[in-house]
Amino acid sequence: MNRRRRRGASMLETMMVLCIMLFLFFSLFQVYSWVVAKIFCNYSAYYGGKGMALGYRLAIARRAARVAAIGISGRARDQAAVTTVDAERDAAQLYMTKGDASGVWYDYWYPRTGDDPQLMLGGRFNSGDNSVSTTVRLENAPLISPRLAIPLGISRNPDPGDTVSTYNHSALYLEE
Repeated sequence: MNRRRRRGASMLETMMVLCIMLFLFFSLFQVYSWVVAKIFCNYSAYYGGKGMALGYRLAIARRAARVAAIGISGRARDQAAVTTVDAERDAAQLYMTKGDASGVWYDYWYPRTGDDPQLMLGGRFNSGDNSVSTTVRLENAPLISPRLAIPLGISRNPDPGDTVSTYNHSALYLEE
């Protein structure tokens, strides 16, 4: 076998291994994105449940859950206004005090039609065991690109979400 053919073989083997390594890297990146979204959903559900358990109105508890999920809520409507961490903190404080009238709006916060991503918030009081449970789920999460999902046989992205239950402390001091 001559020397030229051996060089070509090593180049081919290197390219094949490089393709496999890149596939594994980007696959791990997708798993990382899903885990981060799941962590934010848990954090958001915790804050929503905490608000309900302390007796806040459902609208205030939902605001707290939305603010806790800013990291997975897509782009801000006015992206130029929230370019720094301080500006994002100020926008979150404004949203907590004024609600929808504040003008703070992120892409996935409110229900949409079709296959657009949306942050779904739910909460309920369980009278039997005097607890509160909240659920936060990012439906149609933009995790895996459709161009990558189709060859892998993934028909639908997994929806990261979490449910948190806690004792209803407001039942101790608020009358219904």
